[in-house]
Amino acid sequence: MPGMLPLQVNEVLRDFTAHATPAKLNAAYADYGQPRFWQDLHTVSIKGPLGKDYAYSSAGTELVAHTLEKIHGAPYESLLAEFLAREAGMHDTWLRLRAQDANRLAPGYHSDNPVGTTPMPLLPWGAAGALKATMPEMVKYLRLQLSNHPAVTESHKPLVRFAEDFSIGYFWNIG
Repeated sequence: MPGMLPLQVNEVLRDFTAHATPAKLNAAYADYGQPRFWQDLHTVSIKGPLGKDYAYSSAGTELVAHTLEKIHGAPYESLLAEFLAREAGMHDTWLRLRAQDANRLAPGYHSDNPVGTTPMPLLPWGAAGALKATMPEMVKYLRLQLSNHPAVTESHKPLVRFAEDFSIGYFWNIG
């Protein structure tokens, strides 16, 4: 799978630290929803042999969110909110900020740019990032990650080992 869809975003990310990168990402993702994701996915050609080379894929993460929706019969955003509320007591964490909460979002900065950036638009499902939480909510999330919760234990399990001190879990590096 490619790192990102639409494919041109992968070119933008080659120079990730450039000050212009957030604006280019915002332009690429303006009005980029699930229909365009499916169109772009149909243009992807996966080169084999499958499983030989590791590469992180935000596009793959988005595809997993769609799969979860189909399995559970509910939007990914709702599934995520229900899980976080039930398992971590998080009730003030969102993929999409309501208009009345926009002023609560901390300003973001990209790389070494002292000028604040606008938040990146939500990807088609929001599974590849963009979750917004308050500091107390983040502490609740940390507590969950440090617990013995079965979902956390499973998510921390190395799936592929590359070295004694480096492996890959479901969507992240484990060092």
